[in-house]
Amino acid sequence: MFLSAVSVAIASSIALNGTQLGPAELAVWGRISPSVVVLLDDGEPMGAAALIDASGLFVAHQGAVPSAPIRGRSSSGAALTFLLESKDEPSQLVLLRAVGWVRGPTAISLAMGEASKGERLIAALGRGPMKAEFVSSDRVGILSPSRRVVQLNEIRFEAPAESVGGALVFSLRGELIGALNATLGQVDEPAQKAVLGALNRDLLPKPLVRQDGARFGPAPLTVAYTVGPAVMRRVIAGFKSATHEVQHPSIGVFCRDAAGGGAVVEMVQAGAPAHLAGLRPGDVIFELGGQTVKNQFDFARIVFEQEVGAMVILRVRRGPSPLNLAVRVGKLAE
Repeated sequence: MFLSAVSVAIASSIALNGTQLGPAELAVWGRISPSVVVLLDDGEPMGAAALIDASGLFVAHQGAVPSAPIRGRSSSGAALTFLLESKDEPSQLVLLRAVGWVRGPTAISLAMGEASKGERLIAALGRGPMKAEFVSSDRVGILSPSRRVVQLNEIRFEAPAESVGGALVFSLRGELIGALNATLGQVDEPAQKAVLGALNRDLLPKPLVRQDGARFGPAPLTVAYTVGPAVMRRVIAGFKSATHEVQHPSIGVFCRDAAGGGAVVEMVQAGAPAHLAGLRPGDVIFELGGQTVKNQFDFARIVFEQEVGAMVILRVRRGPSPLNLAVRVGKLAE
């Protein structure tokens, strides 16, 4: 299987009435729906955006944002116009600003949260809110078009795969878990198969097994993904900052798989954090920040989980003895 970014429009009409939700989900949806807007293109719903700052800043998935002007509709039916304030290419999330935003009496800025295995969730889909279930936070995938190896949240729905692109996912605590930016697809290209063959197959999506008939009906289940909580928190924090800029981590190294495990350094960018720390081409990285590095994709994933400015220890093999190198994480160049 290979993960690809969702870019399909949500064609079904949105009705924020939660007819599929149970009493607990309906109560939560009633509380958060004033902070969720429907994004429209020529009157047709494309997805949803969530309020993350009282000044009128909303986050959405890029696949749910039509070309300018960006129109929307609140849960009360009020028409809204949005400006594209910022875009984060690695996560495919965008920051929108509502023009002339006046916060209603029940609209709140939604906080970021995490979920645990088996936890019930609410997804704001094109045809309205529906229940979902959190499967795991330990999946690993490659996001297109950024080609970043990231940790992913796996979520399942009782809905056709084509209808979930760009949906927002919330916990029953009313927290934003993420925006669906990938669905499960088939692997056709040899290069993609090779990439996934190198990833830890224990972390790849498992076949779906219906475990709780009370939660889901007879329709087929669909697997979808959001970026993991560490990346999601970084994006939201960046969007809410004064510059609206998201700072993703980098240490300036290009690697390939090392024979016997680890990632062998092929190139170190001059002046980059790894260069300043003394890393050299030919070094084999086998641990980063206390996490074992099994291959080049492990290395890329672990680097992307770090925070800009943090100090991490690289453990490398150079000759007969291992070395510990202290590296201050830098910022990914655009």
